[in-house]
Amino acid sequence: MENNEIEIKKVGPIVETVWGVLLLVSSFALIFIGG
Repeated sequence: MENNEIEIKKVGPIVETVWGVLLLVSSFALIFIGG
């Protein structure tokens, strides 16, 4: 269980940054397509 918790702590921030990048890319894509 301890190892899983450590892995989650390491992966958590990475997942958040990935989602943030995806949201930015999708928003830019909508702007380019709409504009």
